[in-house]
Amino acid sequence: MSSKKGGQFERDICIKLSLWWTGGKRDDVFWRTAGSGARATTRSKQGKKTFGLYGDIQAVDPIGQPLMDLCTFELKRGYKKWSVQDILDKSKKMKKQPLEEFLEQARQSSKDAGTDHAVIIARRDQREAIICMDSWIFAHISEKCDPFQDACIRFKCGLTHYRMMTLLDFCNWADPEVFINLQKLRKCK
Repeated sequence: MSSKKGGQFERDICIKLSLWWTGGKRDDVFWRTAGSGARATTRSKQGKKTFGLYGDIQAVDPIGQPLMDLCTFELKRGYKKWSVQDILDKSKKMKKQPLEEFLEQARQSSKDAGTDHAVIIARRDQREAIICMDSWIFAHISEKCDPFQDACIRFKCGLTHYRMMTLLDFCNWADPEVFINLQKLRKCK
């Protein structure tokens, strides 16, 4: 992946998430994390925390912080040879597949950040962007919003069950208020 291609993808996703989060009113709530979270990753290896710099997206306006406190986002663009099928039909002798590596990186970023959920947004060349999240958060959104009716893939990687759908379907379906309420519940624990 060229950094130019990935950088533009990250900017586009930040704008889309900002518009989704604010009901189309603002495009500047989320932005790219400096160095794609490299500083936070390096400091985590030293046992140090770094506020707001985990993963590929950060809240640059406090109104977006509830989402960042709950989820850590990893963005992947331009990887040509990966799909969910790589996990489903993989033999035990095969090396880790790209999607497994993406999920592992996202889970580690989430753990380092202290968030409960790792989310991947990815786009292959000449394809639509997809979003992948654990089934727990998907189920919670389903409880609060209408049941999801469009195409969605359910799969397991390691011990975790995931759901994957297009980012457009997600933004049309998921109400940001669900994430705000989840974060409020998390703080009460």
